Formats: sequence, C-alpha cells, structure tokens
Amino acid sequence: MDVIHQSKRLRRTPNRAFTLVDALVAATMVVGIATLSIPTFLSTVVVHRSIERATVAREAARTVIENIRDFGVNNLIDGSYSLTRFGTVESLASLPSGTGSVTITTSAPGVRKAVVKILWVSGIRQGRQRSFNTVTLLTPGGVSP
Repeated sequence: MDVIHQSKRLRRTPNRAFTLVDALVAATMVVGIATLSIPTFLSTVVVHRSIERATVAREAARTVIENIRDFGVNNLIDGSYSLTRFGTVESLASLPSGTGSVTITTSAPGVRKAVVKILWVSGIRQGRQRSFNTVTLLTPGGVSP
C-alpha cells in the first residue's frame, strides 16, 4: 500500500494559474484588437457627426420655411436673401461655418417658389463643404401640394 500512496504523492496536480507567457499573449491580443478597432471607432464618430449636422441643417431649413410662411406670401418679392431675412434661425449657429440663402421666384400667378440652401463645413479636417437644399411652393392660401 505504501507504493500506491507514494505514486499518488508523486503525481502533480495541474497548475491552473496564469504564467508570464499567458499574460503576455493576452496583452498582445488585447492591444491587437484595440489597434484594429480604433479606425472603425473613429469612422463611426465621423459618420455620426455628419448625420447629426445634416439633421441640424434640415431643422434650420424647416425653420426658414416656417419663417417665410409667417412673413406672408403676399409680402414676398422675387430675389435672393440671407437665411435670417425672414427671422432668426438659432440652429444655424450649431453648424460649423453655417450659412445659407433663400431664393424666391414666382413660378405661376399667385404661386411663389422658395429654394432654401444651407451650407456648412464638415469632415475630419473641416475642409469639405456640405449643403442641404429644399424647395417649397407657397400660395396665399397656404402651401401648395
């Protein structure tokens, strides 16, 4: 029986602790995964910011159209105007280098066409100009379908 007890004592139980090599391999994998995911993360941030700014531009255009309607179709004169000619556009301030114009033309007797153009600068280097355009027809009785 001593031989059986002695052989059990000589057998080692597997060591379940991490070795230095295991830690280095795990650290290398974490750094590799982080390195591969950083460009994707940055791209996602840029796309999100671009979508957010386009939404702000649409909101600014909507505000301008509402201001034009409040101004009154009968008071409109054909020409090009700044966005603030018909009222304040607060959301324009949140766009980098946000500007724009409104062009009013008479498309038919009693019908005015308003073209609203919003411009801003976008991109990582802030060098790409973006724009949002919308057109609406206005009549003394309201918006034309």
